[in-house]
Amino acid sequence: GSVDAKINLTVKEVKPTLKNDLEPQTINVGDELVYRLIVDGRPTPSVKFYKDGNEIGPVTIEQPTKPGDTTVTAVLRIPKAKIDDQGEYQASIENSAGVVKTKKS
Repeated sequence: GSVDAKINLTVKEVKPTLKNDLEPQTINVGDELVYRLIVDGRPTPSVKFYKDGNEIGPVTIEQPTKPGDTTVTAVLRIPKAKIDDQGEYQASIENSAGVVKTKKS
């Protein structure tokens, strides 16, 4: 004989979350500016950085190194800061379950 079994599968999306926030930085002209955001969410969220309301980049996504870790690190890097780079920075983290924004720094 045979046995039939049925189960229900529910796949949940998870709104993005921030594990840290942007903090104000003071650097010298010519120094490297680096902002790192550790984010989580399912599906993996996209991250956009903004300076004074305008999108900037590129943003590098670093994948987790531990098995089962679902966080990713979004990195905005400006190799040699100029006077023009000063301003208000913010990031937007988004997936199909929602959007979260950092505080402005």
